[in-house]
Amino acid sequence: ASPPPACWRPYENPAFADEGGGTASLPPIESPGTAEQPRVIQLVETAGLTITDAEGTRVTQLAVQPGEVISFEITNDAGFAHNFYIGPPEALEANQVQGLPGVADFDSGTESFTYEVGDETSVQFACTIPGHYDGMHGDLVPVE
Repeated sequence: ASPPPACWRPYENPAFADEGGGTASLPPIESPGTAEQPRVIQLVETAGLTITDAEGTRVTQLAVQPGEVISFEITNDAGFAHNFYIGPPEALEANQVQGLPGVADFDSGTESFTYEVGDETSVQFACTIPGHYDGMHGDLVPVE
């Protein structure tokens, strides 16, 4: 079988390190958010149990800069409940969200919250409703 094209490859996946074609990279952060002017990230949670950008492209990673402030605007267009939390992968997968930043279960519309990026190295975003995590999570990737 042919190797997958570079555009299909997960970011920084060691399984693809020795293959040609380059590696995919996260877009640069043009202007990190501040408390006075947070960077806005708009995401859509879908009926297909995915998280996408406004254009419908699936989002599995978000570039973040330690110390920046982000305003997440989460739209639920599924017609059933979704939520959105940020935290350690183990907590999100187990739906242990108490005390984590995010948005509780909501059925429709847009919910928002502000998040200050810390210096943690393993942080994800996810919908933690039972059965949703597998298709609805991704990594916050620190970039400088």
